[in-house]
Amino acid sequence: MKKTYYILLALALASCMKENENLFDASSADRLTAALNESTEILVGAPNGWLVHYYAGVGDEKVGGVSHIFEFGADGWVGITSELAHDSTYRSLYRVLPEQGAVLTFDTYNPVFHYFSEPQGFDKIHGEQGDYEFLISEISADEVILKGKRYGNRVVMRPFISNKTKEQYLSEVRALENVLDAYSDLEVYKDNQKIGSGYYLGVHEAYHIKYAVAPGDSVEKSFYAAYTPDGITLYQTENIAGVEVSKFRWDVSKHAYIGMGEASNLSIRADASPKYSLYEGTYTCEYVGLNSSWQYVSYMRTVNVRAQTRGKTYILSGLSPDFGYVMEFDRIRKVLVFPPQELIISPLYEVLLVPWLGEDRLNLGITAGGYEAVDDLSGPNLIIRFEPDGTVAGAVGLLVVVIDLDALQLFVWDYDHFYRDMVMTKQ
Repeated sequence: MKKTYYILLALALASCMKENENLFDASSADRLTAALNESTEILVGAPNGWLVHYYAGVGDEKVGGVSHIFEFGADGWVGITSELAHDSTYRSLYRVLPEQGAVLTFDTYNPVFHYFSEPQGFDKIHGEQGDYEFLISEISADEVILKGKRYGNRVVMRPFISNKTKEQYLSEVRALENVLDAYSDLEVYKDNQKIGSGYYLGVHEAYHIKYAVAPGDSVEKSFYAAYTPDGITLYQTENIAGVEVSKFRWDVSKHAYIGMGEASNLSIRADASPKYSLYEGTYTCEYVGLNSSWQYVSYMRTVNVRAQTRGKTYILSGLSPDFGYVMEFDRIRKVLVFPPQELIISPLYEVLLVPWLGEDRLNLGITAGGYEAVDDLSGPNLIIRFEPDGTVAGAVGLLVVVIDLDALQLFVWDYDHFYRDMVMTKQ
C-alpha cells in the first residue's frame, strides 16, 4: 500500500506541475506574442521611417556611425536608404522573432546594410564585423534601442523628422562628412580656454583627444560619432572636462565643433595638418627592382603625388604603367605611408600590392607590412626615404601579385612591379 501511495502521490504532483507549466507557458507565450506584435506595429507606424545610426566593429576597430533611413512595411519588407547610396532605396525582408525577448533580424540580403557584415577580401572574411540581428532593448514610438547579437554595438533608431526628403538629408550628411574629413588636427576648448588637443582619423573613424583636468594631470579619450547635416551625434554621452555632451554642431566660420545644449561652453576646433600638403607634388623616384632576367637593378622614374581624399590619402602615379597606388597620410604620426593594398577585385582574380621579403618571397598579410616615410628637410628639396614599417619580419619592400580565385594559384604580375629601397626627391 505504501508503494502504491507513493506512486499516486507522484502522479498527482506531476499532474499539478504539468498544469502549472502549461498555464505558465501559455501566459508567457501570449505575452511574447503581444510584445512582438506591438514591436512590429511601432516599427511600421513611423510615417517617414526611422533615422538609424549604425555602428560595426569592436574595440578600437569600430566603424560608424553610418546613417540609414529604415521604412518598415506591414508586409515584412523594409526599404533602406543609406548615406552610402543616398539616391536609391534598397528593399529586403525583415522579421521580429521571439528569442530571449524580441529580436529584429534583416535576414535577406540588402547591399547597403549587409555591406558591413559580408566578406571584403581575404583579409576581412567577416567584413567590418557588423550585425544584422539585434536584440530590441527598448522600444517606443519615440526611440528604439537595439543591441547587436554578435558584436554588441548599440544602434539607436529615432523617427525621421525633417523638412527635407530622405535623399536630401543623406546627401547633406555626406557633404558635411567630406568637409570634416579634411580636418585632422584638433584643439579642445572649455570656456574659450585651450585645455587639450588631439586628432581625427576620418569619416566613420574615431576622434582622439587629450585634455588637462588639473595641473600635471590629463585625460585621454576616444569617441565615435554619427553625422547629421549640421554636426555630429556621439555614440554615447561623453564627459569631457566635466561637461556632459552628446551632440556637437559644426560652425563653419570657426572650423569648430560646438557643444549643444548645456555643453555650449565646450568646443573642439579643427584644422588640416599643414604637413599633408607638403607631400603633394612631383618627385624623382629611385628604387631597386628586378629586370627581365629577374636580377636586381636600379630604376629612376618621375612620379607624382596628388591628393585623393584631402587630408587623408594620395594617389601615386608614374611608378607603374598599369596602376596608380594609394598612399596614406598617417594622421597620428604625420608621416607618409605606402601601404599594401587591393588593386583589382573581380569574381575570378584579385591583384594585390603585398609585402616583399626579398628574392621571390612575399607575404599576403596585406593589412600590414608597408613602407613608411622618413623625411629629410635639411636640403633645398624634400627627400623621402621609404623604409619597411617593421610589422612584417624580413620585409624589404612591396610587389604586385595576382591571385587566381578559381584555381587558387598565385602569380607575380611581372618583373617590373618590385619595389625596395625607395627614395623620392621633390622637384
